[in-house]
Amino acid sequence: VYARLCRELFVIDRFFFDKIVEDGKQVSNYLLLTNNNNNKNNYNNLCNHNKNNDQKKSILLFFVNIFKNDINNFNILTKILDDIMEKFEENIIKIEEKENNEDLTELLFIIMTNINDLDDKYKKKLIEISNYKVKNYSGLSNKIIFKLMDILDKYK
Repeated sequence: VYARLCRELFVIDRFFFDKIVEDGKQVSNYLLLTNNNNNKNNYNNLCNHNKNNDQKKSILLFFVNIFKNDINNFNILTKILDDIMEKFEENIIKIEEKENNEDLTELLFIIMTNINDLDDKYKKKLIEISNYKVKNYSGLSNKIIFKLMDILDKYK
């Protein structure tokens, strides 16, 4: 609904469109901020972690809905996707990043399941990673593998 309203504002005033494009170029930085709530045994830390992740997912979904049909600015989404994939691949061998990788996988899911035309390079990479063994990659979990398989199911 908000994305549709924004697109209507774009018609009224170019300022809104320029501002969204500018913000879209910066959204990767925000999405890749690590949640430093290491003590998830504390209820408040867990709530803050979940609230932060929900906010990131909402913002990302907003930008996906704004740019997924915008041929001229679709590259903003591919840049966000590339940044998330790069960070995810960096973290795949780091056990201390397992929870952050789960969060990144959620972001990948949002982008990849809401875009119809996904480049084959992303599909190939997801297939490759989904075939990894969790015991060989300490930054992976079965939850991540199953989420990647859910993404791939859309493109079969």
